Amino acid sequence: MAKDKMKEYDLVAFCNTLVDYVTNIDENDVSQYGLRKGDFREIDKRTKSKIESKFNIEKFVGGSGANVAYGVSNLGLNALYIATVGDDENSDFYIRNSKKENLDLYCIEKNGDTGVAVTLITPDKERSFGVFYGVMKKLKEKDLPNNIIGNAKNFFITLYAIDLNPKIAIKAMDLAKGRVCLDLSS
Repeated sequence: MAKDKMKEYDLVAFCNTLVDYVTNIDENDVSQYGLRKGDFREIDKRTKSKIESKFNIEKFVGGSGANVAYGVSNLGLNALYIATVGDDENSDFYIRNSKKENLDLYCIEKNGDTGVAVTLITPDKERSFGVFYGVMKKLKEKDLPNNIIGNAKNFFITLYAIDLNPKIAIKAMDLAKGRVCLDLSS
């Protein structure tokens, strides 16, 4: 976990920190979780817990920003992902597995649950997504690592992050002094 404020990064990425849950599901069961087949919707903690208890879930470090930072670091550049994690098992999973993949993290820790992106895959391979944002909704402007963002050669942010926390996203982009890579997401 990197907290080295003096290191210069080629890319600092910021987005919604999510543990990806992937599982198979019968087509008729998708609607039980407030989703429509092929859709993307926010889910609440209760729905997330129901899915956790019912399915055999594969977990992955996720979030668009983390994926980009990981890719950039694999190209030999210095990349850091600003992660907002909770005080739960998924936080431990996120940090531990990011380290395994040599992904530098700057962790902002909050009380509560780390975000989750649930991917439900039906037999015809159609994916339905439910996102529980968790502690990302508790993020405050004062939590941002001003020096790290300000000293980065490039700052990556997604429309997902802007949509969830517009005030914080705008502050982060201002700190980046115009060196912003914006992913308009899907």
